Order: sequence, then structure tokens, then C-alpha cells
Amino acid sequence: MHTFGSSKADPSQSMAMELEIRMLSGRYVRLSVSPAAQVHELTQAAQEHFRVGFLSLTSSEGLLLNPCSAIHEVVQPGDILCATARPYEVVSSRWMGKAFAVFLLNGPAVTWGDPRFGGDCRRVKDRLRQVQQIEASYGAFAAIGADGSALTWGDTRFGGDSSQVQDQLTQVKQIRASYGAFAALLADGSVVTWGNPRTGGDSSSVQHLLRGVQRIEASGSAFAGILWDGSVVTWGDQRGGGNSSAVASELRQVCGIQASYGAFAALFSDGRVVTWGGADFGGQSGHVQHQLRDVYAVEASESAFAALKRDGSVVTWGAPEHGGDSQGVQGELRGIAKIAGSGAAFCAVRADGSVVTWGDPRFGGEVPPEVQHRLQNVQQVRGSFGHFAALLADGSVVTWGDPDFGDAQHVQPLQDVRHLHASSAAFVAVKGDGQVVAWGHPQKGGTISAAVQAQLRQL
Repeated sequence: MHTFGSSKADPSQSMAMELEIRMLSGRYVRLSVSPAAQVHELTQAAQEHFRVGFLSLTSSEGLLLNPCSAIHEVVQPGDILCATARPYEVVSSRWMGKAFAVFLLNGPAVTWGDPRFGGDCRRVKDRLRQVQQIEASYGAFAAIGADGSALTWGDTRFGGDSSQVQDQLTQVKQIRASYGAFAALLADGSVVTWGNPRTGGDSSSVQHLLRGVQRIEASGSAFAGILWDGSVVTWGDQRGGGNSSAVASELRQVCGIQASYGAFAALFSDGRVVTWGGADFGGQSGHVQHQLRDVYAVEASESAFAALKRDGSVVTWGAPEHGGDSQGVQGELRGIAKIAGSGAAFCAVRADGSVVTWGDPRFGGEVPPEVQHRLQNVQQVRGSFGHFAALLADGSVVTWGDPDFGDAQHVQPLQDVRHLHASSAAFVAVKGDGQVVAWGHPQKGGTISAAVQAQLRQL
């Protein structure tokens, strides 16, 4: 029996909880955990035990567990969880990214897409040998090496040059990216930033507050650091979430944070949600605040939010045209298990595998009739800016939305797919045999050259 947990556990949650995690291969581990610990801590413990780079945890009901949730909120003592391994990680920017990066944990990385915006990593390829994490801004990438150092490549206007802070980038534990900047969390709980100052690349005004940081999240133009005591420090564009002073007194014991392009939503273990940032991006939630109780997870489009409640209902706010208004489908939003956002719409997956969509109908907010009947037994959904791709239980893929953002009509039959990933206008499917298939805009990662395919096969 393995034991781990948070030292900050509430006395009422101090009794250890025993859980079992099983992989499809039959391997399993029993863990004794603090109920106050978070799901991402449980995932990390399982990865270390199984010696697997990337795991996703699902409940016995088949629901994907939110990494920022407290364990006692989402599972019961004695539950058996399912762990699904991914062969490698695929990364692209949420903020209109134009390239992809694929890497093995402690292994090499491969990139493709627009070479000006990170699709060409030849300048640093010799250093991309033992990668721990990769993060992407609009036009650049940053990677953490096995020794805890960080390196960057891509357009310097979007954080592709970290030379001015390179000597500080040691013992890096996490990197997050806004549209044009990066923030690195170090092992001692301090933070190093670089890139465009207007999107959070300059944290000097709050540097004295960035101590004991546990996790960093990013909007398109600002950053938010969650401290060990659950308080929050923000910086970057004041109108895009970089100024949280109006809600500072409420930001205590924060469990996790989700972001649109210009606003943040903080989730608490008791199911409350607090928002700040640009009103046009979902920073003002006063008109639905009375409904934001018992929230399990929050998802974002470019300028709206959708909160999933434990009873399977959904609350939305933000720009109506980008999914902030779900009144037209509110009666259908029952029994929802998970939500995915594109740039301008949302797709909710029910527990039975059917879907409900809303938002801009051109960009995936409305499913064409000829596609709707195929959306059964949906397991995973990913969104580009204007298109959705759904992975079905049989390993096939269904897509809909604006063709310019990821139409799959001209791709080889997508069968035996295990995972989906998206850039701003392209998608990547990882198949059961490890093959990587891309489609969508050729300049934004939708085409993989023969040379890159050869590198991917070597992974």
C-alpha cells in the first residue's frame, strides 16, 4: 500500500482514503491518499508506480476526473479507477497555435507546422533529448529538460527567446504560456517570466508576491499563480485577467483555475466559482452567480465559460456568440459528463455518449443533420478555433464546423484512434499502433511531411 497526500488537509478530511487504480493490461496499485489531495497528485503517484509517462484517470462510471478537483469530491473510499496510458504527448497552443510538438517523457521531441512559429526546432534539436514538458504560445514553444532547465524556440515576439532569463531557468517544474509570453514555476515556488510584457512576460510588479507558488495558469494575455495557501497572484494585461484586486478577498483556498482569452474563473473544492477579467471574455458572472454552486469543472471558449455541475447540468456566461448563452439548448443539458470548447462554441458529452452543442453555428455550435446521427458513444471531443472532432468508442472520428479549421473529408479513414489533439485550425489523431495522422490547415499543422513522419516513427 502506497501513501501520499497534502499536508494542508482539513482536519475533517484527514482520514486516509484507500483507492485502487487499474490499467487495461490488468496491472493495478492500491493507494492510501489524503481526501484533501488533488486528482493530479493521484495521477502523478500512479504514473510513478506504473512507470508510465502520461495517464488519464476515469471513475468507475467512465467519467474523466478533473485534475484540479479534491479527491474526496469526485471519488468514494474503495472506488476502482481506470488509468489509460498515452504513448506520447501532443502539444499546440490554445491561442491560435500554428504548429504541433510531440514528445516522449524523458525522450526526444518532434515538431511540424509553420516553421516561423515553432514548427521548426532544428536550432535546439540537439537539446530536445530528454523532455519533461512542452508548452506553446501563439508563435513559440518552451520545453523542460530532464535536468530541470528550460529552452525555447520559435518567434521571439511570442517568447521564443529566453536568453535574458536563461540563467534563472533551473529546477523548472512547470511552464505555462499566454498568447505571447511564458511563465516558469521553479522548485522553490518562485516564478520566472519572459516574452511580450503586454501578455504577462514581465512579472516585476508582483515578483515579491510570487513565493510558494503551487501552480500557474494563463489566459491569452495574463497569468495567475496559485499559492500553497490557495490564494492567487495575477499579472499581465489588467483588462485580460492580470488584475484580480476586485475579487482578491474571495480568492482563498482556490482548487483550480480555467481561462478564456481575456478572463479567469477560479474553482473551489466546495463547488463555488469566482471570475475576473474582461467582461467581454466572461470575467463578469454576476447574473449567474446564484447558479454557480456545486460546480465540478469549468471549460472555456475564446470568450465564454461553461461550468459543469455535479448533477450533470451546465451554467454558461460570457460572450453569447461564443457560447456564453446556452438558453436555446438548456433543456438538453442534462446528464452531462464532460464539456469541450472550440474558439467560438461548446460541445457537451452526455453520460450516454450523445452530444449537445451551442455557440456560433458556423464554428461547431450546430451539428449538421447528416453528422448528428453519427455522434453516438462519443468518448472524447477536441476543438480547434472553428471545428470539432469527436472520437467514438469504436475508434472512428467524426468532425463538424467550418471546413477551414479542420475538415477531415480528405483524410484517410480514421480508425483505431486513441487520442485527439487540436491546434487553431488542424487536428492530430494518435492511433493504436502509435501512428500520428494530421488534417486541417496545412500551414497550421494539418500536414506532416515525410521527413517528420520518419521522425515520428522513431519515437
